[in-house]
Amino acid sequence: MTRQILFIVFAISCIALSLHRESATKVKAKSSTEFSALNAMDYLKVIAKEKHPIGSDANQEVRDYLVNELTRLGLETKVESGYVARTYSDNYNKFAFVENVIAVLPGSEPGGKKVSLAGHYDSVFEGPGAADDGYAVACMIETVKLLKQQPRKNDIQLIITDGEEMGLLGAIYHIQNHEMEDVGVLLNYEARGNEGPGIAFEWSDNNAWLVREMNKSAVRPITSSLSYEIYNLMPNSSDFTAFKRKEVPGVNHAFIDGFSYYHNPADNIENISIESVQHTGENMYLMTKHFANYDFSKVETGNASFFIFYGFMIHYPSALDLFLLALLAILLIVLIVVVSKRGEFYWKNLFINFLSLIGIIIVIGAINFGLATLATKVYPQYATFYSFHYYNHEWYLIAGLGLSLMVLSLISGWLTRDKHRTEFGVSLLLLFLILSVAIFLKMPTGVYVILVPALVFAVCLLMNGVRKTVANRSRKSNTVMLFSVTFLLAGMWSFLSHNLFLAFSLYALPGAVLFLILGSYVTMYLAPGIWKSSGRATMLVLGVLLFIGGLVVAHIKTAPSEREPLLTNLKYVYDEGTDKSYLSTFDDDLHQGHKELLDGEAINKRLPRHLPYSKYYKPMTFDYSRFISEVNRDTTDTTSSNLYTCQIINPQKANVAFVEIPDLSNVDSLIIDQKIKSPITVRKRRGYEVTLYGIGLDTLDVRIIPKDDSKPVPIHVSMEYGVFPEPLSLPEGYAWNDPVTYISHKIMLGQ
Repeated sequence: MTRQILFIVFAISCIALSLHRESATKVKAKSSTEFSALNAMDYLKVIAKEKHPIGSDANQEVRDYLVNELTRLGLETKVESGYVARTYSDNYNKFAFVENVIAVLPGSEPGGKKVSLAGHYDSVFEGPGAADDGYAVACMIETVKLLKQQPRKNDIQLIITDGEEMGLLGAIYHIQNHEMEDVGVLLNYEARGNEGPGIAFEWSDNNAWLVREMNKSAVRPITSSLSYEIYNLMPNSSDFTAFKRKEVPGVNHAFIDGFSYYHNPADNIENISIESVQHTGENMYLMTKHFANYDFSKVETGNASFFIFYGFMIHYPSALDLFLLALLAILLIVLIVVVSKRGEFYWKNLFINFLSLIGIIIVIGAINFGLATLATKVYPQYATFYSFHYYNHEWYLIAGLGLSLMVLSLISGWLTRDKHRTEFGVSLLLLFLILSVAIFLKMPTGVYVILVPALVFAVCLLMNGVRKTVANRSRKSNTVMLFSVTFLLAGMWSFLSHNLFLAFSLYALPGAVLFLILGSYVTMYLAPGIWKSSGRATMLVLGVLLFIGGLVVAHIKTAPSEREPLLTNLKYVYDEGTDKSYLSTFDDDLHQGHKELLDGEAINKRLPRHLPYSKYYKPMTFDYSRFISEVNRDTTDTTSSNLYTCQIINPQKANVAFVEIPDLSNVDSLIIDQKIKSPITVRKRRGYEVTLYGIGLDTLDVRIIPKDDSKPVPIHVSMEYGVFPEPLSLPEGYAWNDPVTYISHKIMLGQ
């Protein structure tokens, strides 16, 4: 019993140490020579005082503040502005007018490679964006303020983009107007939450030199080549993704804990973790300082495999992975030969044990998937948040780990049979080899995650296998191996399991608990006694406590509060074409924030295509008169008779404008504000839509070149305003996610 308790305490201590060593750093006092988040927060209070999406007056105020502040610091500062189009399909485009802020702190040797820092200053429509991405811009200002006092060889460039939230629009515009060949390294900064360590999660290809230089310059860097591989496979994108497509070398950073606050009205100055700002900002400063004097002629090709082990970066050339994979296969073969010669190995038992290991993983994975599904059904309000990431989500990881431990303790008697112990060890090593090969084929530089522990486990198996008798395989020796391997696995897998769950939330629970299962398998072989009799009961009790404790705390934390609000999405909608009005929401769950306003009369159906997407709506009457635009048809002078024109003059500045052409049969091209022309590709049963950011928010000019100027063309022109037509209140603990009034005009051009 004492041994089991000692092991559990040791394992938990290793996990705690690993998580601590991969956490954000402590905040430093204000200083004129070192980076302090307290200094950066002074800038952030201005940048994130209110929501400031692209095209808004508040966004222009932030733009002017950045220009003035950077100019005051002595940087060569300008606003690069222009129109940009982003095509998503033949039927959908985004058009925007972006205003990027570009500033340069010259080095002593101009004309060489630049060190570029990138982030975006626009927020989403929902909130002020203190984390996403105001903190990054604030840290960039503090970084150049410190570095202007220090010697530097290379130019330092700030690329502070506009319109990232609406589709990387500012970055795309910058790339379209710059070759980017003069950028030696680009460090991009983002956030997908409001706390946690700053993680270098996305890298350019040929990253071995970047990894090496980060290890030299950063304090407690948090990164792994597995995250680099995973992100390459995902559809997600940020400004860095756009730069990477131009083969710009660099690294993308973000903190991802507190995902519940992502694109949330509560992403404000009060809720952001100042420790996260310190960790990310300090490394921004240290890496920029390092690269400001770096000789970029030293850059070489090749990727690295790398990970963090108790706060220390381990890195090596990725070409070594294939050799290590081959070594693992050789060790497995040698092991089979050794134990076969001793008459302790039977292929039938190997087959049974291997299937058992796979089956248990599938069963536990399915149970955890069921737990995640059940949680979303019992608490439907989770669906309001990205990936069901409610504020209590981490407690479900604890519950899932407890549930997995319960199942493992119940079946541990089968796996720890003395009669099949040799085959159990060999089958586990075979499983590690198969997993390593599968990962190597899909994510080659991420194979370390299984390969390194597998090699250590193979050595342990061989140490047991070469002993002449079972008696010689001493308990003391296995205890040393048990604690050594536990230290290794906790250091490699704890933070990874936690971050995997943070990145993908509830439905990633099966993947997050996989590492607990594999680690438990290893301990069952090295020390089967801790899983038998009283040890088995101890593991079961621990699992029950984690499972019940996790669920209880998760339930308690479902109550919304001012700091952790439950979000309500409601839109007032008026369709001028049918003279009908609605109150609608795209939320799946009609919680208390909706019910009092929808009065139980909501229709579970979406509105017509030209109106906002809705899950529920309620027909109603409201005073929309102050939102109705003035529409002037065919008023623009033109030398061409084959042109339909209209001008929409808004009574107040809109948030976003939309143009939809439901019938393309008579449309050749669409021209917006005489700046952007979009040729139309006709698709059967589908129209054409364009969303406008920073364009047409006051006055919108729409022109259509018809195929036949004797036939009219119907269009819908809609405006979205970030206010309600009448004041509405919510219960305590609830918050408006993005209060909107949506007005749609049907216009018949050429009639």
